[in-house]
Amino acid sequence: MALSVNKKYDYLGALLILFVFLVQVFLVFVVTGNEAEVLINPFLLFAAALIIPVWYLRLHLQAGNILQPRPEKNKFRTLLYFIAGMATILASYEEVRKLFVHYPDPAKLSDVMPHMEVIYDRFMHHQYPYTPIHFPSYTLYPVYMPLHWLPLYIPRHIGIDDRWIGFIFLAIASGIFGIYILRNTRNWLGGFIAIVLPSVAFWAFIMLGNIEMPASLEPLIAAYYLVLATGLAMRNLPLVVTGIVLCLLSRYTFVFWLPLFAVLLWKNLPIKKSVMVWGIVLICFLLLYFIPFYLKDPKALADGLAYYNNCAIDAWSSANGHAFPNTFNGGLNFGPHMWLWFPGSVAHRVLLSRIVQTGSMIVLLVWGLLWYNKHKSRINFYDFSLVMLYLFLTFFFMFTAQLFKYYLLTWLVLSAVICAKVILLKSAQYGKDSKQEDIPDLIL
Repeated sequence: MALSVNKKYDYLGALLILFVFLVQVFLVFVVTGNEAEVLINPFLLFAAALIIPVWYLRLHLQAGNILQPRPEKNKFRTLLYFIAGMATILASYEEVRKLFVHYPDPAKLSDVMPHMEVIYDRFMHHQYPYTPIHFPSYTLYPVYMPLHWLPLYIPRHIGIDDRWIGFIFLAIASGIFGIYILRNTRNWLGGFIAIVLPSVAFWAFIMLGNIEMPASLEPLIAAYYLVLATGLAMRNLPLVVTGIVLCLLSRYTFVFWLPLFAVLLWKNLPIKKSVMVWGIVLICFLLLYFIPFYLKDPKALADGLAYYNNCAIDAWSSANGHAFPNTFNGGLNFGPHMWLWFPGSVAHRVLLSRIVQTGSMIVLLVWGLLWYNKHKSRINFYDFSLVMLYLFLTFFFMFTAQLFKYYLLTWLVLSAVICAKVILLKSAQYGKDSKQEDIPDLIL
């Protein structure tokens, strides 16, 4: 049986996907973390997280290539779209300012900002940045990649709080996202919901996240992933390459997604374009990290990763008579279950959690390649790469040994992009300029 595309916009569908996204936000920022919630919340969060990509893939298989990114030749209109996207983040300026005033010294909240500031200051004074950092009660081995801390150059040279750089970059990335949404919306209510979704995640982060905003630079990472996700949604290869470089040189989270995208790129574009893409990525990696930093002390990266593994072991050892270690407050992933169910010492249980996390990513990679090969005639490889980027982060965070709440801003921003695409797909199916036609049933 085939579905019929008509001219009436599916408002209920748009509201339902918005509801699922808000459930995600609620489970991340509102659930406080008593013993029952710590055990139950991961299942609810994981279920909500999977509903979104299933819905997305279902619509793509139904609608085929009905939603193709529209070019916009009017530069003034493009500028207006960019400003509209930026405005969704800039509207939160006053609340962010209040947080920075209330928490003027991020070092009292966390070692995240001091960590990055020390690395940056060493670099600017022509010192090797990746040597141990000695705090009063412990020694930290730095591991942050260059594009996580190099942007501090901007606030330092315009005389503002270092933490504003994340806000600035996220506003710019949201402007690019706004161009994509407003170019492609065919229903203004749907377009409005779609364009504000990333800012909903950010508003929750600043209003409900307590110290997460003033203690970290996570909006910067969220901006990088928003650039990559928008590039994939727009099917804009230069923007995708930019996003890959930004993400790769700031955090390791998406490394299992890279081989999947490399295969899809090779299958769908001329080999010269694949060589160009990975050539640019490799050159940036060599010039911005490998040659200036890694080659000077190859052991530094291993020391940093070992340090963070030991941090996870220490965190898992900190129950002190309580039901769960403090690191599991909120029940944001399956860490509590692995802590409870895995046998052996704490170090062994952390190792098993790493194995589960890595194994789940490998399974997801294989599944993604097989699924795409089966359905490649019915979904564009950029669109599939986008949902797989979201799924890789979902599995990475759900099965990691130690998860801090601020990490999930980036994940929620990606979720917002997927939900926005669902709304646009519904707009394309049911918008005023859609033609009556049949679309095939879903076959998963």
